[in-house]
Amino acid sequence: MKLRRLRILFLLCLVVAFLGILIGVLYIFSMCTFFVATMFTSSSSNDCSNESFEIRILSVRGGLYGDFPVRRIFDSALPKARLIFTEDTSFDEEIHLIIEGPPSLRHLSECGPEDLPWAQYIGEPGKLYDDDAWCKHTDQPIFRVDTSLKYRARTHAHTNFIWSPYASVVTEEFLAQKILEKRRRADEWRERPYFLAWIASNCDSETRNFALTQMLEVARERNIGDFHSLGGCMPNTNISIPSRSSGWPAVIDIYNKYRFVVSFENSIEPGYVSEKLVTALAGGAVPVYYGDGDAAHLIFPDLDFIDVRDIWSITGGEYAAEQSSPVNWRDIFEYLIGLDNGTYCMDECTKPVFMHPTSWQSAAHKLFPFPSQALDMKTVKELSRKLSKSFGCAK
Repeated sequence: MKLRRLRILFLLCLVVAFLGILIGVLYIFSMCTFFVATMFTSSSSNDCSNESFEIRILSVRGGLYGDFPVRRIFDSALPKARLIFTEDTSFDEEIHLIIEGPPSLRHLSECGPEDLPWAQYIGEPGKLYDDDAWCKHTDQPIFRVDTSLKYRARTHAHTNFIWSPYASVVTEEFLAQKILEKRRRADEWRERPYFLAWIASNCDSETRNFALTQMLEVARERNIGDFHSLGGCMPNTNISIPSRSSGWPAVIDIYNKYRFVVSFENSIEPGYVSEKLVTALAGGAVPVYYGDGDAAHLIFPDLDFIDVRDIWSITGGEYAAEQSSPVNWRDIFEYLIGLDNGTYCMDECTKPVFMHPTSWQSAAHKLFPFPSQALDMKTVKELSRKLSKSFGCAK
């Protein structure tokens, strides 16, 4: 009887041991299967966010304006990507992405292959090109980096629109440190030798010519000799300015001598803010800005510059986006004289500020300027997903 019980107990032990071994094997097998499946899913899902890989980009009519924001976009969406830019359409190695500049510059380079993923970037105001004249492509662009908001509403639903004003790019890439230095030295502003500068080289704008004419008239009437029209339009001084090929540093050196600088945009359209505001700030002058002031206030602090709309709201003048009256621009000049002699200053008058906030200080745009402000997380995730799907983590 005992022997039989021992046999049964032994058999039960064998069954339990077998079941334990079987369960262990099944557990190990399931873990291995899960691990392999995860590896396979990860590689096949084209998620590049955690992998280091190389992306070769064909830059078609892009230039520095496009390269810099594109690098910043990848820093957010695919931080481990190593970007290699080329402008050679006959580049021997495989191209993963085309970055295409505005159609108005198509004469500068050939189009790239139609079947590759692509994106748009534009450093020109929208009025200067036809948005329907891009190179032919199989798919819609992954993203659009645009210095203006003119064509935002026409952007395809599958394309991420990124508003990147030229002023924002220039500040972040080239002149941020210089602007910071000038802010710290506001006490020397009063010691500058000249009152006001205006470099106007594009004489085709009736609005600009009219405004400059009115301000020059007031200067003559008030016998103010240190308002200098320095460009090719109605010059009133022998002070020479450098050629455009000399770049921004030469312009900044000129602005170092002035307390105020008129920053008058060539194009008045939503979201367009050029380097004119930036170079004046970098020179330590106070910009008097005529353009999309709402956009400019999203890039720079309110007290960094004077929006002409603020002056018109204080003086009772009327804001006209495309045309101006003599009263408007005469008021601008008279108000600047008051700022310069201390009539409208506060504290120690080391730098002019407005005594009254105005309704113009509120932002009219729902977007934020990139790269001055970071991309929102939703956009970053969408770009990471779409770029990963397009590249397949190409190494």
